[in-house]
Amino acid sequence: KTYAKPPPPPPTTTATTTPPPAEREPADEKSAFGDDDEAALVEDAPAAAEAPPASKPPQSRVLVLSNVTEPGAEADSELLAETKAECEARYGPVDDCLDLKEGTLVVKFTSKTDAVKAFLDMRGRFFAGRQIDCAFFDEDTFQQSKQSRR
Repeated sequence: KTYAKPPPPPPTTTATTTPPPAEREPADEKSAFGDDDEAALVEDAPAAAEAPPASKPPQSRVLVLSNVTEPGAEADSELLAETKAECEARYGPVDDCLDLKEGTLVVKFTSKTDAVKAFLDMRGRFFAGRQIDCAFFDEDTFQQSKQSRR
């Protein structure tokens, strides 16, 4: 009998790549980010200095977390409190946490740097079997929608 040669192994590269969000290690209880990394985080995030597409706001202190609850379900006060507490423990002080609409939460951080840290860590993360979508949200629009809810 004749056996075919196995294919050669794939070429190896020395370049390092960042694993997709689903494959990243979970953050420590305190934070996976040191104080020295804050400036680099702002530089690594989608740059506000570059002209963003019209549909995407630049970096802000406000994040929108989509796909947090089952379709058609609203977040209860317990989920809002847990989300706020986790964000404060991992990323920094949170000014507000609201249920925007079905399955979508809005978290307003005290600083833009903390919001960027949260954005980098939370995008693509899984919660209750659903992949969370994370995006920056315009602060003025957030304030207007918050006032119109009263």
